[in-house]
This record gives sequence, structure tokens and C-alpha cells, in this order.
Amino acid sequence: MSNIPGFFVYDAADELNEVLTRTFTTHHPLLHVLLLGGTIALFHKLTGSWNIGIFVYLVLQMLVITAIFAYAITYMQKKGIGKKSRVLWVLYYGAFPTIVMYTLCSCKDGLFRAEIRF
Repeated sequence: MSNIPGFFVYDAADELNEVLTRTFTTHHPLLHVLLLGGTIALFHKLTGSWNIGIFVYLVLQMLVITAIFAYAITYMQKKGIGKKSRVLWVLYYGAFPTIVMYTLCSCKDGLFRAEIRF
């Protein structure tokens, strides 16, 4: 399962450990800790694989971030922004390396920075 895309990095290990040890701190948002750690622990329990749990969490995160970007494009359309500009935004969301990296990264940064400011 090592060919699964995504990164399990720095803060994610701490967050998973909080769930596994039931020792929660205020260093990371509790909802994210429970979502990340709970998903990974659940799928590890069901399948015996940490990688599958990480994969499922990353798919959930990718779906949420994609929904946020889709909402942004829809909002732009409602505000009268032209189709060419919206297509450029879609290309930016999909091709800008930092956005793609954080979408595939298990740390909370991608999920918490996928916001819309108009």
C-alpha cells in the first residue's frame, strides 16, 4: 500500500498519538484531532493497516477541500465573474504546487487554510 498518494507528516503523528493514548491537548484543534486520529485508528482496527486509515482520511480531506473550491467557483459565477476567469481559478487550484501539496498532506494546514475570502 505504499503507492497510495499523500503525506503523513509532522503534526499528524502527534494528533494520531493523542487519539491512541486518549491524552488530548490544546495544541491542535480537537475536532481535527478526533477526525484524523479517529479515522486512522478505526481503519487500522478494521483492516490492520495504518496506511489504509491514512488513505481514507486523506480522501475525506480531499473531498472537503474540493467542495470548498467548488463553492468558491460557484460563488464567483453568482457574482458575475466570467467563465474564463473561473477556468483560470480551477487551473490554479489544480496546478499550483502548494495547493496540491496541502490537499494531499495530513497536517491540519491544508484543511484550515482552504477558505474563501472575497
